[in-house]
Amino acid sequence: MHLSRDSARCLFCALLALLLAAGWLSLTVRCNDQGNWSALFMTGGNLPLPAGPDFRGTYLFPGSNGYDGQSYRVIAHDPGLRRGLWIDSPRLRYRRILLPALAYAFALGAPGRVDGAYIAVQLGFLFLGVYWAARWAALHGRSPAWGLCFLALPATLVSLDRMTPDLPLAALCCAWALYRSGADIPVCGVGARDGIRPLVFLALAPFARETGLLLVAAAALAEAGARRFRRALWTLAAAVPYAVWCIYAWMRTPPDATNLFARLPFSGIAAALFHGLPEPRGAFRPALIALDYAALAGMVLAMVLAAWLWLRNRRDPIAIAALLFALLAVQATHPEIWAHVFSFGRVFSPLLLLLALSAARKAARHRALLLAPVILMLPRVAAQFAPQAFGVLRGLLG
Repeated sequence: MHLSRDSARCLFCALLALLLAAGWLSLTVRCNDQGNWSALFMTGGNLPLPAGPDFRGTYLFPGSNGYDGQSYRVIAHDPGLRRGLWIDSPRLRYRRILLPALAYAFALGAPGRVDGAYIAVQLGFLFLGVYWAARWAALHGRSPAWGLCFLALPATLVSLDRMTPDLPLAALCCAWALYRSGADIPVCGVGARDGIRPLVFLALAPFARETGLLLVAAAALAEAGARRFRRALWTLAAAVPYAVWCIYAWMRTPPDATNLFARLPFSGIAAALFHGLPEPRGAFRPALIALDYAALAGMVLAMVLAAWLWLRNRRDPIAIAALLFALLAVQATHPEIWAHVFSFGRVFSPLLLLLALSAARKAARHRALLLAPVILMLPRVAAQFAPQAFGVLRGLLG
């Protein structure tokens, strides 16, 4: 099989990203977590651990409630809701079935292999995300090395560190933008211009996280704006499989009273800006607070830029999708969303990604401004990795 120069360079970038991520995970697990890979799921010692041999030896963080990845790990061991394993907010979590289900499938249902398969699938989405981003850059006359910017997304960094499902959504978002643009990159004999592949990615996106429905809505609105109403209906039909899964999950899970939205627009981010984000006391607290405000400023800028992109081209599906994610940020009010850049940064990474993809276009104006939201968030995200980095350094030197 002959690869073009651009294809080879894109694959090289994706492979480089994969090796860097896998190498980092291996080092931090060995140096910081006694070689126990289950530490990546950040299971809290304050919560009940599911019974069963597949959860023995789980690395626990004493005195902590853990992080979201612990719930998706449990789902990967019981994707069909047959074992009745406990997780918090099961109706909400089970809607995000893509990553856990793929892990279970690649492990062939063997409990002892599910955790490893989960981590492998996460790394696989990283490879694909960087590859698709590199192809987008090459399509628009940029160096495929631009694809490595996918590594800087909060969704990428947080998902690798804590095994959340936000990285797969970002990768699928990138794939949809690439193939929706008309890129002719056939895989398994299926061409991109036949219109099928973008619909496949749209159908998969909500399974990663329900906010993927905004991509479906954006694509349908773009088709309707071009008066292609039949195609708009077919685009909306991409959400049907996800709706069926949600009905199944709804029937087998208890009610969930989680309310993520506010009656007053901007109330969530306004509260974060006014009150600040909680930071532990210590010598570095002032610096962390400053980085928090920089990250929040990046979110505000991202929302403004999304509106600006849409006003410039109201029929552009990428601009429409960016606007919808910005409107979601406007209405999102749940305290956990705005408590840390690890939360709002990863939840709204599709918005940051869509702005970055717009910056890579040939005729893009104010390219640096479109990349600024990610740049403003990156220092606070990186600061969260400082203890791990010191642990790795001690482990290598000791």
